[in-house]
Amino acid sequence: MRPLVAPFVNLNGDSRADLIEQNMEVSKAARALLESLMRASPHGRNYPTLGFHQAREANFERSRVVSQIEQDYLQMALTIHKGEDK
Repeated sequence: MRPLVAPFVNLNGDSRADLIEQNMEVSKAARALLESLMRASPHGRNYPTLGFHQAREANFERSRVVSQIEQDYLQMALTIHKGEDK
């Protein structure tokens, strides 16, 4: 994925607080999705013959992507909070 680019806080744009809130909202939503993915993680008892390892790897792959999104947007909120947008 391409890296996120921090916005430049200015009088014509959203306030710093709004930008932080927007990014935290995405991070929290990603966290909720990640928790749902963990609850839906494949278990061997549901794959008595074949497919468990493939299902588990597919779930892990998606979990890694969602985890990265969570971290990216959390980091963006921190960057905006610290005023590193200059």
